[in-house]
Amino acid sequence: MFFMNSLMSKSQLIEQKVGPLYYSERSPFARRIRLALHLREIEFEPRVVNVFDPPADLLEQNPMGMVPVLILNQKPIFDSNLILETLSDHGLKIWSDEVELRLQERLFSTLAAGVMNSAVLYFQETKMHTSPSQEWVEDHQDTLIRSLKELALRFKQNSDHTKQLPHQNAIDLICALDYVDLRLPHLRQDYPDCFMAFESFQKSMNENIWVRHTHPPK
Repeated sequence: MFFMNSLMSKSQLIEQKVGPLYYSERSPFARRIRLALHLREIEFEPRVVNVFDPPADLLEQNPMGMVPVLILNQKPIFDSNLILETLSDHGLKIWSDEVELRLQERLFSTLAAGVMNSAVLYFQETKMHTSPSQEWVEDHQDTLIRSLKELALRFKQNSDHTKQLPHQNAIDLICALDYVDLRLPHLRQDYPDCFMAFESFQKSMNENIWVRHTHPPK
């Protein structure tokens, strides 16, 4: 029910060689690529890795040891934004053609990615350091909340089609919200107004089989 024919074109992409996708099951950045491919029926070879102990083949493809990494035409592409741009260059319709509309869509996705990044930094500071910096913890959380509030405002103004799968705005928003629920579950109680605007959206998105399939495990 969420698919839109105008966004389903595989075009030149099918003629390209889509190889393995290296990802962590909890990475929101990798999830946005997994969903972009799954929802358009683009097959890829899954390579699930532990980013805290990156295997040699991941380091060979990306010396930074970060995910996602997509092998396209036997060449590694890393960073989720760059992967999306490359997929778009190869014919996968990620963004609208109209310049101003595309700008607004990409700004929205950038905010959603910012929420993901703040949540990742919050997790790393609180869970991976023996003595977390309270200043950094508060800074990451404040940045996340500010970005989430701006997303809520833009979400209300967005056209309906950007709130449906497989539109990239919808993908990025659900990835951001689900990851925040995973890493900072207390925020829903502390800032209920930030999440109220997304309540029905998040519920409807999780009716999709691929959204449920890629949901980050606890």
